Amino acid sequence: MDFSDSFDDLFPKGALSEVLNQEHEEDEGEVLPRKERRIWSVSELLFHINSLLDLEYGTLWIQGEVGQVTVPSSGHYYFNLKDDRVLLRSVCFRSSHGDFIEHIREGASVLCLARVNVYQARGDLQIVVEYVEPWGEGRLKLEFERLKERLGREGLFSQEKKREIPAWPGTIFVVTSPSGAAFRDFLKTARAKFPPARIVLVPSMVQGEDAPKSLLDALDLAEEAAGEGDVIVLTRGGGSMEDLWAFNHEALARRIYDCNIPVVSGVGHEVDFTICDFVSDKRAATPTAAAELVCPSASVLLERVREAETRLRRQMDHLILEKRHSLALLASRLKHPRGAITEQRLRLDDILGKMSGAMERCLSQKERGLSGLSSRLSVASPLSRLQTLAVLLNQNTHQMRERMRDLLHLRKEHYLKLDSRLRASGPGLCFKRGFALVVSVSTGEVLTDASKIGVGEEVEVKLKRGALLCRVTDVKEGLEK
Repeated sequence: MDFSDSFDDLFPKGALSEVLNQEHEEDEGEVLPRKERRIWSVSELLFHINSLLDLEYGTLWIQGEVGQVTVPSSGHYYFNLKDDRVLLRSVCFRSSHGDFIEHIREGASVLCLARVNVYQARGDLQIVVEYVEPWGEGRLKLEFERLKERLGREGLFSQEKKREIPAWPGTIFVVTSPSGAAFRDFLKTARAKFPPARIVLVPSMVQGEDAPKSLLDALDLAEEAAGEGDVIVLTRGGGSMEDLWAFNHEALARRIYDCNIPVVSGVGHEVDFTICDFVSDKRAATPTAAAELVCPSASVLLERVREAETRLRRQMDHLILEKRHSLALLASRLKHPRGAITEQRLRLDDILGKMSGAMERCLSQKERGLSGLSSRLSVASPLSRLQTLAVLLNQNTHQMRERMRDLLHLRKEHYLKLDSRLRASGPGLCFKRGFALVVSVSTGEVLTDASKIGVGEEVEVKLKRGALLCRVTDVKEGLEK
């Protein structure tokens, strides 16, 4: 058997192939005798192994559980990194310490960034750790604390921004899984505490990768359907941190913070805390506690009604007693109206008598005045005056008609004379006798003097019938009219 078979468990398969092949090639070429072999010292071998490990693996991530931890005076951390079958010796040197060193504690599940190494003094295989972060639930806790701290700095957990939960909610919207025990527990407690409670289930996933989006959609649906005086309950049963991780989603926390309806978080058990618990307006330890928180007590309500009824009865009795006392006081001061009515009747008769006498005197005075006015009116009656004026009007009308007739006759004769003279002097007779009317075409002026027209100008000669358009070829001046 070749000596390389003894390294199969120590090195990755093929890691020494180059070295071994080189030796085989030398053997095949018979450069060295078969009996001569390469002899390694322990130090050389371990150094060569470390070199091969660096070349093959370099820096790598290793996940496991921290075993026994030892911290000597040098400040280096020595511990075992193990799983359910094997363990691996590990060291984190003091020079590599950082904030992550707190994660190296016995029993913690961690993820290490390390280099594989063989400690030459003892020949032990180990890893040199350069960085550590939590793994599994530890990693989730770290992410939880980081998100909690960041959102806290932004003010999402501020008490001043939290809304009051209505004492008598109109509708309770429960965002949870319809198949989980959380809704059954919530419904049972709510019905027992306040049977008339109006509860609406908004189904959603509460676990798994798709749970945050499902919760966001359900919260949007609940807010859209809710109104003033309603409340939203975000709940699910208990579980591991991985099971509750959907309620640590940053987008869900911001959505709860921006919600216009009060939100109550009732996730997990009393020891479980999620980001939703801190950002919600109220946190309940369990789904049952959430029902206790948002639902009013029917017995308390009934007791308050009874107390209010007792106070109302006492107040009514006191008021009735007070009114009775006031009525008795008024009754003692009240007099019978019979005497007052008799006195008022006598006064009324007296007033009626005075009114009748005054009316009679007034009527008598008015009758005397009317008689005097009638006599004066008869004396100054306008009928005779109207008759005289009517006769005078007829005479004047007749005279005016005669004068108008004579005036029209004289005017007619005058106008006829003027018409005959106008006709005699008008151009119509001249046209009949052969005369013509000459008008300048350029100026439209009637020409009576030949000097006012030039040679070459056009003139219009108007005759009895028609007109002539002529051009002047010669002008003769000085002729007698």
